[in-house]
Amino acid sequence: MAWMDVQESNGNLIVYHTEVSPEAGGRGLAKDLLAAMAAYARKNHLQVTALCPFVFKQFQRHPAEFADIWKQKKDNLT
Repeated sequence: MAWMDVQESNGNLIVYHTEVSPEAGGRGLAKDLLAAMAAYARKNHLQVTALCPFVFKQFQRHPAEFADIWKQKKDNLT
């Protein structure tokens, strides 16, 4: 019904894609996945690289909520 493609590597959690099937849309499943991913990242002390457009937009809209886990592009250059 809903899934998120992620990969964990070297202290980072890369989120590639989030998808909810059409018949499951409108139930908040994408936000539930986002919350679970963020909780996992925090529990495991991971930084999140948001390549997924949905996750990236949520990080942009709520920067204070995700500041502790969001590895922004500028951080990738160092």
